[in-house]
Amino acid sequence: MIKNNKQLLFVFLFSSVYFFSTPAFFKSAYAQTLQERVLQPPAGLSSQGDPFLMSMNPALMALNKSWEGIFYHTELKTQEFIAGTGDAFYISSPPLWIFYLGFGFENTRPNDDWKVRWLQSQGKQTGNWSMLTFALAAKLGEVASLGVNIRTFVADENETFHGLTSCDTGLHLHPSPYFSLSAEVIDINTPRIGSLEGSIERTWGVGVALRPFGKNILTISIDNLLAQTSENDVIRTYFELRPMRGLVLQALLEMWIGKEGFMDDRTDVALQASFGLQFEFPYFGVFGTAHIANRVGSPYLGFTAGARISGQYYLSMMIPRRIVKLKLEGNLDGEEAVDLLLYLNSIQKEPSINGVLFEVKNFDAMPGLVQEIISGMEQLKSSGKYVFCYESGLGTPASAYACSHATAYY
Repeated sequence: MIKNNKQLLFVFLFSSVYFFSTPAFFKSAYAQTLQERVLQPPAGLSSQGDPFLMSMNPALMALNKSWEGIFYHTELKTQEFIAGTGDAFYISSPPLWIFYLGFGFENTRPNDDWKVRWLQSQGKQTGNWSMLTFALAAKLGEVASLGVNIRTFVADENETFHGLTSCDTGLHLHPSPYFSLSAEVIDINTPRIGSLEGSIERTWGVGVALRPFGKNILTISIDNLLAQTSENDVIRTYFELRPMRGLVLQALLEMWIGKEGFMDDRTDVALQASFGLQFEFPYFGVFGTAHIANRVGSPYLGFTAGARISGQYYLSMMIPRRIVKLKLEGNLDGEEAVDLLLYLNSIQKEPSINGVLFEVKNFDAMPGLVQEIISGMEQLKSSGKYVFCYESGLGTPASAYACSHATAYY
């Protein structure tokens, strides 16, 4: 029986090593190249729990408090004979004790019919393929999580990639609200690609995310992915700013530094910049991203657009309003007026209440008490609260005078 997190960590690592060392299960790995993945929204590998990141660091699933789902569509404009259109869908489960399960699907295909016809006329593969991702993560205490995934290709029109399978593992640490750390091993099984000579390299990744204010107002993360053999290097720098509730501004700069034939021997350094805008609502969100790259021989422009659904409540641009109803009826005496003023004063300090609605009917009181109620209304408005009056009946001079100081009088 597992009694503590150290034993659980040992069991998880031992199971992962045994699983990865079973050569009969894995045919080959999936190349993590730009054209063979659906262009993703900007994200930091060491700071976020977006479901699509399970295909790179599955440990990030454990950052979510509930189930999460995301769908996005990509268009890539280029003259190269590569896949230019893509769709992706990822979903992760709510916590099942300490475990999280995830599933993902990606499909890429050429975005111009003439490319497909030309490739078919030449007897070449059309570049239409899909990838399935299955992921498992475990939350180890309050500051750590581990994850593992399996990614499998389905590509009937591409014999090189059809049936290829790869796997990754990841670790995430968040010991402080001011920073978090991540590490991942991508394509850990390094198998061969079909009949081609050579295999996909194992890639090692490390990253750090910083939150200068201790909250998610501003996040800066830097991740480095380094291939084990050729030392091809990918550096990802991610910025996220939340200037107001429900609005997220994102930017991602990726730099590839290639050696020994990296990226088809056409460039030593390539850059991709992505700029995203996201709108969050309580249980869903929408986003859009523009991509630009300077790869020599195939520069391109692209965009990604999608939506997120979640069982987790997100702060929203559309702030729900809570209005408290109060009755203002009949002749108000001094004791009742004091109780009302004390309650109005407490509402000023209550952030969950946005205002009051006075239901007025045959209201009357001494002029001094009416003036005190008006002062309470003015103080309430000065604190940023709303004051509404709804009067039924014919009304009285006292009610007309008091309600004339409300935000709105009906």
